[in-house]
Amino acid sequence: MTGPERKRWIQRNRYYYSCLLDFLHYTIPFQSSVLEIGCGIGYVLDKLSPSRGVGIDINPEFIEYAQKEYPQYTFHCLDAKQVGHLIA
Repeated sequence: MTGPERKRWIQRNRYYYSCLLDFLHYTIPFQSSVLEIGCGIGYVLDKLSPSRGVGIDINPEFIEYAQKEYPQYTFHCLDAKQVGHLIA
């Protein structure tokens, strides 16, 4: 799946993403620092409006799309198992 295909998927499933974001906004304070593992194209990370946002995904096409779409955040193409190396 490419970045634009994923964006269309999100738009087609906007009810799910609306519910997800309602829950996340309830649990994550506005302007928090957010690390999203499995960030996809960065859509959810952006909607959380973090003061500092870092996204990690294993799909290089998603990361490339996210970097272009949301340059204000940092994105890394990594397996979730490698996150400890990034944080340390």
